[in-house]
Parts: sequence; C-alpha cells; structure tokens
Amino acid sequence: MRILLDTSFLVNCVKFKLDFIKQLSDHELFMVASIADELNELASGGGADAKNAKVALKLIAKIKSVAEPESTAGDVDASLLELSKEGYAVATQDAELKIKVKALGGTVAFIRQRKIVAVE
Repeated sequence: MRILLDTSFLVNCVKFKLDFIKQLSDHELFMVASIADELNELASGGGADAKNAKVALKLIAKIKSVAEPESTAGDVDASLLELSKEGYAVATQDAELKIKVKALGGTVAFIRQRKIVAVE
C-alpha cells in the first residue's frame, strides 16, 4: 500500500517514540513537499513540537523510500485529499482530515494507543 505521511503523524510518532518505519515496512512511504515545509516551520518555533519536528525532519531525510507524488492542490490537506482519491492511504492524527479521507472512500493510517500504527 502507498501511504502518504502527514505532519501530525510524523510529529506524534517522534513524540511517542514510535518506530513507524518498522511498523509500515510492508508499505511504500510517500510525502508531498509541503509536509517538509510545515515541519520546518514548526521546527523554527519553540516548545516540544519544535523539537519533535526537528527529529521528524531528520527521520524523513534518512528514509530512502519516501518519494514525492504529484499533486496540483494548493495546501497540504487538499493535496493529501486529492492523492487519497488516487489510492494513496493517508497517515495522519488530524481528526478532521481522517473524516474527509474516509468520506472519500480512502484509507487512513493513524497512531493507536501511542504504540501501534493502525491502517483502516
């Protein structure tokens, strides 16, 4: 399965020390460029999310299987929704985005119980 990584998913994986790469090893991981932009913006701020975003940036830089699918949508969520229509699953912790993806008949990956990546 092709899974798109969202900012909220990446930051929370770092926060909970969750090895999503291992748990999703049977899947292809993708992201859109604007995710790295969001992480950079978060990393430049203060607080725990900034630290988690910095670690997430280092993680995605090391993942060789992360590619960038084409999207013509403007913002991150619109890109993820557009790509979910093309068969990509979306890995997110954003409740609103989960609902929208599911409403379009898409698949969502998310963190369950701070230790498991569930795909539905």
